[in-house]
Amino acid sequence: CHELDYDTEVAHYRHVLDQLSRHPWVDAGRLVLWGSSLGGTVAPLLAQGRPVAGVIVAGGGALTYFERMLLFDRIGFERGDLDPREIDGRMRRHAEFHVEYLLRGKTPEAIAAERPELADVWERIRGTGDRVHYGRPYSWHQQAAQKDFLAAWAAIAAPVLVLYAEYDQFELAHGHRTIAATRERLRPGSATYVELPQMAHGYTVHATPEDAAAWRRGTPAPELALGPMLRWLRILGLAGAPAEGS
Repeated sequence: CHELDYDTEVAHYRHVLDQLSRHPWVDAGRLVLWGSSLGGTVAPLLAQGRPVAGVIVAGGGALTYFERMLLFDRIGFERGDLDPREIDGRMRRHAEFHVEYLLRGKTPEAIAAERPELADVWERIRGTGDRVHYGRPYSWHQQAAQKDFLAAWAAIAAPVLVLYAEYDQFELAHGHRTIAATRERLRPGSATYVELPQMAHGYTVHATPEDAAAWRRGTPAPELALGPMLRWLRILGLAGAPAEGS
């Protein structure tokens, strides 16, 4: 992952999906894509021009990647130990940094050299390391920032299920609701939106958003997400009836 750029990753997924759809064991008319977390940005791009039967997304909305990364920072500030009076100033500096990093394609090292007042921003962004960001190279995120995810979601012909974890440590509901609202406006009846109470990004349930943000005292509860998925698939005729007693 630390060497794989975004465009190459998407190309690999497209190749695999094309191969899978031609496999003799696979019914190409019943393929459903599931994009979770960063994969939530890939799923709508992967569906383009391919006759998938449905798309499920969780942990990844339809906002621009620039907005998404800014919100990652803000949620971390709001649910952490930072004095609320410092958030405004931090966000202004983070916005400037992300313009240079994501939109202008500069490396954090180059930004620190050119803009010394922004030199400490990189270490305050979650998921950063030595030449990687969430385990991926800078180019992965910079290429993602060039994509129009909302247009991709709007173009999908298949039904879409949008799952939003109420206590997601990174995403706000708005990005997920935007998918559903856009699809309903353009293709009425093609989107289903489900909010998963008290669930965090990693499919664990927490007592408070702050506990979720700290990855603290979480109880794994994947069935809360699997239940809506299976019900939706049954409505589409893509899954069998539930077992007795389930």
